[in-house]
Amino acid sequence: MKVLNINQQFGPGGASGICMALHEALLAGGHESAVLVGRQTRELPGVRLIEHDRYRSLWGRFWMAPARRLNQFSGRIRGAQRVSEQWLPRLASPRRFWSWWAGHEDFYFPGTGHLLEQAPFIPDVLHLHNLHGDYFDLRELPRLSRAVPTIITLHDTWLLAGHCAYSVECGRWKTGCGCCPHLDFTPVLRRDGSAYNWQRKQEIYRKSRLSLVCPSKWLADAVSHSILMPTAVQLVVIPNGIDKSVFKPADKMAARERMGWPRDAFIVMFAANSIVKNIWKDYSTMREAIRIAGENAYGRPMRFFAIGDTAPAEHVGTVKIDFLPYRDSIADCYQAADVYLHAAKADTFPTVIIEALACGTPVVATAVGGISEQVRNGETGFLAPEGDATTLAEYLVKLIQDPGMLQAMGRAARHDAMERFSKERMINSYMALYSQVKKLDVISSD
Repeated sequence: MKVLNINQQFGPGGASGICMALHEALLAGGHESAVLVGRQTRELPGVRLIEHDRYRSLWGRFWMAPARRLNQFSGRIRGAQRVSEQWLPRLASPRRFWSWWAGHEDFYFPGTGHLLEQAPFIPDVLHLHNLHGDYFDLRELPRLSRAVPTIITLHDTWLLAGHCAYSVECGRWKTGCGCCPHLDFTPVLRRDGSAYNWQRKQEIYRKSRLSLVCPSKWLADAVSHSILMPTAVQLVVIPNGIDKSVFKPADKMAARERMGWPRDAFIVMFAANSIVKNIWKDYSTMREAIRIAGENAYGRPMRFFAIGDTAPAEHVGTVKIDFLPYRDSIADCYQAADVYLHAAKADTFPTVIIEALACGTPVVATAVGGISEQVRNGETGFLAPEGDATTLAEYLVKLIQDPGMLQAMGRAARHDAMERFSKERMINSYMALYSQVKKLDVISSD
């Protein structure tokens, strides 16, 4: 089997983590595997950066050179990143600049049309992951999917809509977008070109031949009502999986010693990128839930650790909130915590939740997206309505009051995560799918 994976980047966590797990499993199984990415911070075996510059015009290469140089100073010069990633690349193509100005999604990434040339082999299967993030030309999907059996794993709802990665309460993605209420949602639009973007995607999919994978039934249901479904070869659900040898229960006091966390406190944690400013997460609801729970913790000290941000520590009521940068040994955090708290406005199938469950840490979360499929309400954790800080706090207090329930939920969480969300189960499902789409291609060719 020869499989070529495509993603915005390569590394642990989210879509990148799934891509990495599949690449490593293919190599370990004696198959050929390669990964092409839109961004690369270091050299890794079998992972290559997609080349776009060699396929640009002379004018385009002229403007991209200062963009790359300026990007090196993005952390030291205010506005440098915006100029290097938005303005200069678009000056490389006047048509691209005016398209962006009109609110059209940016598909000008010429290396996409030459992906198969850049791969170290002719693949049996092309596996696409997160396709937004300024690196992939969606207009090449029809040609690529006709040349090689193509799988897309959806990690959010961007492919279904006129621009946003999650539509939250808006249902216009079902009927054609337009009059977009959330132009500021990632990927951001300068003007409302959402209807044009939706129609362009619909035409692209109509000419394509795609096998679709969703990590949750919730997302699969959305896909079944979208512009993607009419031309899909198949739609399957494969839950994301995690490494049970890394994410496992451990001595809580020893983990707290490693983390430098207090031994006697009731510790709640949460992990995400840019926690306070993340538009998909709901930090304000978590903050209020922690405040209420702290006031009803019956004298037991309570702490909240937010992993993935560098904001100053703050106190809310009787509870101290500490912000810590993401760490490679994130399993230590789950093992040291009593409860994992996850409030979100939109989420597909957050890996952090199954990581916490696998470590034997009960989860208290909002029932949005695929989270309801991860947490068994009342058995491995508790689910509350979106934005309901009071209910989240009540569940936290219940677990503070009842150590026996906390321990029982932790045991159930570990068992359930290993049954349903192991990396081995995910990999076996994908391997079977790879063989299936390869056979389907042979049959259709005959």
